[in-house]
Amino acid sequence: MFSQMSMRLEQKNKQDLKQSLIFNLSCEIEQKLGKFEKQILEKVEFVDLALDLEESEYHIEMFKNLIMKESNDKDSLISLIVKSEYKNIVDIKKIIIESFTQGDTSFDLGMNRNVDLITIIFDDNQFFTTTISLDKEIFNDIKDSPSFKETQILKNIDSTKVWAVQKYLASIEINEKGKKKFLICKEYLEGQMLANIIVNLEISEQTYGRTNMEKLAYATGKTFSNILNELGGVPSDSNPLNLIVNDFMETKEIIVRYCDVEELRTKPIEIKHEINLMCNSFGSFAENFKKGISENYKGKKILF
Repeated sequence: MFSQMSMRLEQKNKQDLKQSLIFNLSCEIEQKLGKFEKQILEKVEFVDLALDLEESEYHIEMFKNLIMKESNDKDSLISLIVKSEYKNIVDIKKIIIESFTQGDTSFDLGMNRNVDLITIIFDDNQFFTTTISLDKEIFNDIKDSPSFKETQILKNIDSTKVWAVQKYLASIEINEKGKKKFLICKEYLEGQMLANIIVNLEISEQTYGRTNMEKLAYATGKTFSNILNELGGVPSDSNPLNLIVNDFMETKEIIVRYCDVEELRTKPIEIKHEINLMCNSFGSFAENFKKGISENYKGKKILF
């Protein structure tokens, strides 16, 4: 009985905290909210977030910039995202916000950005999930921001051709009291990091089978070739920590995609360096990786 009462009290406290935060937020940015954005305030749910802790303030900052309109004639980020999925903005049933870290897909490594997962549920029970990334540091020159750098690469990409990277959805520069940060919303890639699988090739071969490991190496090479064909280079630090592999044991088709693209390496010596690093990571499957590149690459540069 006492345990149930404690749980109910905890739930009430969380609800009260959320209502207080939402009220304060709506007052703070009231002039920058449209009718649609005001409705979003009523439909948001924060999942497993300790919003009362100082280190968790970024969740509110990210949400604020997600719903805030820069001006009356501009859409908010949330509106841009919904429209990009060809949905009517009045069709939203609920928005769920939860923290997302590299630890969710791989090792718990530090990052230079805070990331939240935003799930938009529509009235027809369809849903769409996106990541929203915010710089941890502030910058005097926004061009130094990793999120800004990534935006400059992704926003001009034809995602129907460049399938190897996340789809860009929206972004905004945050400038408060001289503090500059950048926020970017991207397609959520479901799966696990390539590093999880190839950190121990012997165990992975036993787990997935040699044929699947050969296909994985080939698929990674195919990803490299897609970037090379369409963008003329490969992302810097193209290591297994920056690539996501789908659940190929369920779908039978192996797809590898980049989850982080801050800078492109376009010089031949730089490209070869990135390729060699990945070759080393694949060990005895390196030739399958190279084959994935050579059989799909359309250029004339000597890559390896």
